[in-house]
Amino acid sequence: MANQFISFLVLSIKFVIDNVGALLSLLNIHLIPLNYEQAIKGMNKVHYEHIKKDKFFMKNLKLMMNGLSNASDITLTGRFIYYNQLYDVIKSRYNFDNYVKENPKVRNVDIKNPVFIVTLPRTGSTFMHVTMQQDKRWYCPEVWLQNVLVPPPSNPLSESDNKVIKEVDWRLGIAKYLWGKRIESAHPLFARSPEDILMNLMCVGAQFYMAMVINNLDDYMDYLMNLDKSTWVEMYRSIKLMMQCYMYNYPTERLLTMSHSPYTNVAALLEVFPDAKIVTIHRDPAKSLASITSLLGMSSSQFFSIFGRDLKVMGDNVSDMCLKGTNLLLEQREELEEKDKTENRFIDVYFKDIVRNPMETFKDLYEKLEMPWTDEWERTCKTYITSQREHKKGTHSYKDNLIRKEYYHKQFSDYIKKFSIELNL
Repeated sequence: MANQFISFLVLSIKFVIDNVGALLSLLNIHLIPLNYEQAIKGMNKVHYEHIKKDKFFMKNLKLMMNGLSNASDITLTGRFIYYNQLYDVIKSRYNFDNYVKENPKVRNVDIKNPVFIVTLPRTGSTFMHVTMQQDKRWYCPEVWLQNVLVPPPSNPLSESDNKVIKEVDWRLGIAKYLWGKRIESAHPLFARSPEDILMNLMCVGAQFYMAMVINNLDDYMDYLMNLDKSTWVEMYRSIKLMMQCYMYNYPTERLLTMSHSPYTNVAALLEVFPDAKIVTIHRDPAKSLASITSLLGMSSSQFFSIFGRDLKVMGDNVSDMCLKGTNLLLEQREELEEKDKTENRFIDVYFKDIVRNPMETFKDLYEKLEMPWTDEWERTCKTYITSQREHKKGTHSYKDNLIRKEYYHKQFSDYIKKFSIELNL
């Protein structure tokens, strides 16, 4: 009951603020304009002097803001939230760069045989990621750390680490009132949750999330989807340094993280992490696209009216990005497998197997990853999977992708045929 009241209060405040902003905009008064000049003006001066040296970051920001300047559907609250998130990212980058400069020893952390889950969104990847996180032999970067980047977490976590975790959980709690209650079942998210590298990409400048959820960013989306391999290599080198920092006090654990295919260049990834294993989960693309469009609609609702918006344009943008990302993954995978036929670095897992026989699926995966399957881990894994099955599945309201499933099956036909993917699951 208390949560319902708080949700009502938060949404009511947002409604009032957004309507004040809308009325003022009719009078050509824009309290928080979205443009490059305003973004620079609002930055902490020290942070700006630092980040302006990063030409890639600034180019991304300029392209982003050029598109956002035409996004009239972003409300006053949404504009405030976007700038606040942007400045938090820049602050984290500033702190990270200075920390590494003062503590160059983090560069010596040896990341051996890392594992990357590279797949379409909503294929069971989060379930796999969170399940394997229960095995403490893996190091899975968590949301709180991706927010602050430094200092490296203590082992075990210190009082100051736990303070940051509580703060991030509090901020997520407020955000969830804006996202809506359905997100709790669709994609539970807490400070200690493992997440993909989307936040890390934002810290190096590439704002893939905004490109997916805002309708006016076609030029920026095209720019992101056509980044060359050398640019990706530089981004992954920066992200590797973040991972080295995370793992400074966890040298014996094995890195496990996730990078969804719309924002992955696997050839560049393997150049930076040459001994990495790539796990790809296969599911009917139409199902995945409907699910991710619904989820992004929830998480991006903070930027828009509380009465919602038409998700069709965003759904088309997400589908295009997923198709391009999948095609690039297939193309690069074929080239890499042809070049080195003995590596067995790509591992395929099927969503249907995760659903129908999760324990055997994880056992098979561990064998291919050359990770010992212990009695202790089997008990932990079984207990966790059982607890998850007791919870209801999340529901999704976006149905357009399912209505158009034949179209998407045709678009993804090469992918579906290559991996003999079972449809409608």
